[in-house]
Amino acid sequence: MTESVFDRLVKILDTNCGYVEEEEAKVVARRLLRSGLFREEKAQEWKILFNALDGTPRYSCPICKEIEWKKSNYCPNCGAKMNGETNDVR
Repeated sequence: MTESVFDRLVKILDTNCGYVEEEEAKVVARRLLRSGLFREEKAQEWKILFNALDGTPRYSCPICKEIEWKKSNYCPNCGAKMNGETNDVR
């Protein structure tokens, strides 16, 4: 597994479980990686939506369907790897 998957798991644990001691989150993340439940996946594409009132763009994750104000490399809701601002595929 790559370091990005490990870092993402630590972030998801911290975000979704409230404050988690970093070392404890790392232990859990290592166990999850060894279990084979997680693997590096192909980056998904943000779906672009437009606000009907002012026309500003919003972005929807194709995995969890949550709507975000900006693109990023990972969905902050479900952790899916995404093509964000720094790794757009054109």
